[in-house]
Amino acid sequence: MKIGIVNDVRAACEALRRVVDSLPDHEIAWTAANGVEAVAMAKRDRPDLILMDLIMPHLDGVEATRQIMQAAPCAILVVTATVSGNISLVYEAMGHGALDAVDTPILGPAGEVSGAGALVEKIGTIAKLIGATVSRRPTATICSKSAMYPAAAGRPPSTGSKSRHHRRWSLSWPKARASTRGRKVPAIPASPCRRGDAGR
Repeated sequence: MKIGIVNDVRAACEALRRVVDSLPDHEIAWTAANGVEAVAMAKRDRPDLILMDLIMPHLDGVEATRQIMQAAPCAILVVTATVSGNISLVYEAMGHGALDAVDTPILGPAGEVSGAGALVEKIGTIAKLIGATVSRRPTATICSKSAMYPAAAGRPPSTGSKSRHHRRWSLSWPKARASTRGRKVPAIPASPCRRGDAGR
């Protein structure tokens, strides 16, 4: 599965890169430091999944999600420093088509990545959902709410605009959704991302 990374913080970008590199059958398609770059990259090389930050210069993750879903629709997972702290923005992004949200893993001083389990699980769930473990594009399928959210798989956060969100979800992705186990992410030698060196 081809994955795009959108984050303006170098440490966060590196943590996400290491998580993706640790997963079999997944590769980084590109990285972007803000929403403007992300929209341009998605149009030029549409990935299977985008890991989208929310608070960025020039164009934030909410508007970038809206533009990408209009111009080059693909699966988008919001990855932000704190989901609970940015919950209103998370809901806005999901209203525009993002599938779920998760906290950004933390890159430690020795190069270790902590807090990656939830991200790994959600990437695996989305890969199952869109059938893209070998970079296969999703096909348009209309699914019922019960088919999209089986009890064992859990539910994504509600945006308070249920019908619109479920409509976007059901028109975009096939029926299957399953959970995967989290994997321990090993320390990997550092590799610089596109830009940025300030933490947030």
